[in-house]
Amino acid sequence: APQPVDPSGRAFDATDNTFKVGLAKFGVDAKEGKAGGHIDMVYGQTADIITTGAPGPGTAIGLENAYVYYTPTPKWNFKMGKCATPIGFEVIESWSNLNYSRSYLYWDTIPVVHSMVMGTYTINDKYNATAMISNSGWNDEASTSLFKDALLQFVGNPSGKFGFIA
Repeated sequence: APQPVDPSGRAFDATDNTFKVGLAKFGVDAKEGKAGGHIDMVYGQTADIITTGAPGPGTAIGLENAYVYYTPTPKWNFKMGKCATPIGFEVIESWSNLNYSRSYLYWDTIPVVHSMVMGTYTINDKYNATAMISNSGWNDEASTSLFKDALLQFVGNPSGKFGFIA
């Protein structure tokens, strides 16, 4: 039988020499006027890892995203709830990730999901800025300390061929 391997810092390389469902995802959006909501349910080995923080049998069903949003003007968007992190280059979904097994730093240096309040301002079609306050803790829906984490992010795509995130 396939044996689990010690991922040695690579949280998503949990099993070796076996076929498994890495991640199946089902998303639902609802919108009414300027308000709406979004939910992503996930299933599989990756869902085990992001839900419990450890590899499992690949049978977990978890929430990757569950938030409400409000867009009062085309330039402003506000979200509140649970979301996949906007930090970094890598993402939970392997089909959108150039590095399928993710880097050594992905799991160990940033939370994968946040419980948060976020606001995004679109400066123009090439630049936007985001501010977020989230529970301090690692992938926790409930805060594990008296403090909160803050994020300020600036995204630009000045030429259409070159982009950056600061």
